[in-house]
Amino acid sequence: IGRATLIHKRLIERSDLTGEQRTQAFFELGHDYLAAGLLDRAEGVFSELMQGDKFQVEAHELLRDIYEQEREWENCIEITSNLNKISSKDYSDLLAQYNCEKAEEAIREGRYADAEAFVESALEIDEDCVRAILQSGRIKAIRADHESAIRIWRTIELTDSRYIPETVSLVTESYRALNQLGELAEFLRHTAETEWDEQLAVTYVDELENQNKGHEAEKFLINWIRLHPSLDCLHRLLLLKLKGSISLLPGDFDLIEKLIRKEIDVGRRYQCRQCGYEVRTLHWQCSSCRSWNTFVGFRESQDVAGNFHT
Repeated sequence: IGRATLIHKRLIERSDLTGEQRTQAFFELGHDYLAAGLLDRAEGVFSELMQGDKFQVEAHELLRDIYEQEREWENCIEITSNLNKISSKDYSDLLAQYNCEKAEEAIREGRYADAEAFVESALEIDEDCVRAILQSGRIKAIRADHESAIRIWRTIELTDSRYIPETVSLVTESYRALNQLGELAEFLRHTAETEWDEQLAVTYVDELENQNKGHEAEKFLINWIRLHPSLDCLHRLLLLKLKGSISLLPGDFDLIEKLIRKEIDVGRRYQCRQCGYEVRTLHWQCSSCRSWNTFVGFRESQDVAGNFHT
């Protein structure tokens, strides 16, 4: 990198180069600075090239990349808005994500009016932006408007059903804040059966148990296992059965639960559609390929061969 930088600097200083050749060398010098991690110098080069004609789009792209690394979201929004004007590529999804980043900062700092404005901007750009919808509901919940929060979060069922599991804990907290436990149980049952997700089924069963409806929970699990054999649901059914056993001490019950959980510990994972990178929590930008909004949740197969006869 050092030698490349020196060569490109000397090329720029030569008097026999054409303007186009000098611009090319200057562009390569910016790449050298970027490769060396000298972001401020690279920023200076690309900011100058951004005003020209030859590398205008490329300079905007590289500046956007620098501002992303430095988490300067306001600059990201400005540069990407310019790109939407000078490039044939659509950057709407990126613009929505940058506004969501600004909203996230505002939420952390307690600036909820600002956060709401950034969320509105994101939704104006992309009305189906799931992240903005989630944030909009969070702001309502923070302000104790739980009915509006639930209504907003449940629109994700129509917007992009792949993200329904991300709404479950949020909707659950708001239903509990409203003390609408019947509505909560119905929401969890509907969600589990709509998505046929065993983790959501277990969440529904946990809520039934909290409401002292153990018999209903057991019946639901038996029917679920018949239709969708699952170790996770079988584990939960065993725990329900064991919990009522008077021959087990509390310590024994905890030990059995841990041993079974260790064998089938297959939580939700998220995979980047762009590069295949996997994580255990939902990220909006992939730390591997740095693409945005590419993670999709999944659960590793827990299906049991054959059928259960209960």
